[in-house]
Amino acid sequence: MPPWPRLQQSLFNMLKSGNYKKILVIRNDRIGDLILSTPVIQALRNHFPESQIDFLVSRYAAEVIQGNPWVNEIIEDDKQRGTFKKLLKKIRTKKYDLAVILQSTARIGWMCLWAGIPHRIGPLSRWYNILFYNHSLRQHRSSSDFHEAEYNLQLLKLLGNIRTNFSSYIKPRRDHEIQESILKEKIKLASPFIICHPGLGGHALNWQPTFYSALIKQLLSLKNHKILMTGTHSDRPLIQQITSGFESQSNLIDLSEKTSLRLLIWIVQQASLVICPSTGILHMAVALQIPVISIFSPIQVQNKLRWGPFQAKKSRVFDPPVSCPAKYNCLGKKCRYYYCLDQIAPQSVFEEVKKILEL
Repeated sequence: MPPWPRLQQSLFNMLKSGNYKKILVIRNDRIGDLILSTPVIQALRNHFPESQIDFLVSRYAAEVIQGNPWVNEIIEDDKQRGTFKKLLKKIRTKKYDLAVILQSTARIGWMCLWAGIPHRIGPLSRWYNILFYNHSLRQHRSSSDFHEAEYNLQLLKLLGNIRTNFSSYIKPRRDHEIQESILKEKIKLASPFIICHPGLGGHALNWQPTFYSALIKQLLSLKNHKILMTGTHSDRPLIQQITSGFESQSNLIDLSEKTSLRLLIWIVQQASLVICPSTGILHMAVALQIPVISIFSPIQVQNKLRWGPFQAKKSRVFDPPVSCPAKYNCLGKKCRYYYCLDQIAPQSVFEEVKKILEL
């Protein structure tokens, strides 16, 4: 056998035979991505029950990991300028045996290398990753051949025969901050409610506001359910546009820009149904085992195969029946299917709502 394959096999055998006492998992980007990383944590805990398993996450998304029974310590990364050295020093002092990097950047690669972590697993998705990871798996996530959660779990194959059939997980929080929250003032929990979360943050193709408005009008005909609009500060103009003309409807409650992430998790746990595009609240609802209806773009890197509900017990995805030619971004009027999401009729979504709610 030539020297290079022989070295690769030697490293692979070393990795599989390792008894790792301190493991660092890294996924420091968005909320949905982080939720879809939780099966990795459970798989590692199942395989290494006595090990310390820490999770490096973005500061703004850290709440979704709070209370996770398989994590020993959550390390927050605010990714602000000037914080890298402080984070590197903290990671170095932990003396981890193994790092599992689920989403790679040069910054994270250098940090794991300079922290002296001897075994570093990561996706070989960019040429420079070979500099950082001595155990890597070639992945082309932009091809969307697998779900994002499955791409994450595939990296654990480098550890050998490890069980990976786990679902995403969030532990709902109940504390005084939530009990004194705006939700308690706005809605009685005895009243069933549907969450509509139309915002996307601009990173994927979305349903048009008029279509959301048409759906809201139909949802308001469900007299036994309230409709909660949720969203961030950046979603506020969109939600105002969607709800314009419904201001007098007592069953429509706008909570956009009024909920912390902790409170949003708690709200979702109480919902009868969540309606949303491809965004973090979708994966939150699935992890909390709440029924979800989602609107999806057919663009290759945005499609339901990679980002849809993962192992959901009760869900329905709507996407246009087109063979989309775009890989990364919508081609606009150059595409013969534009605007393809208009093919998803509000009436079809409403019928699915009644089906899921058994109305």
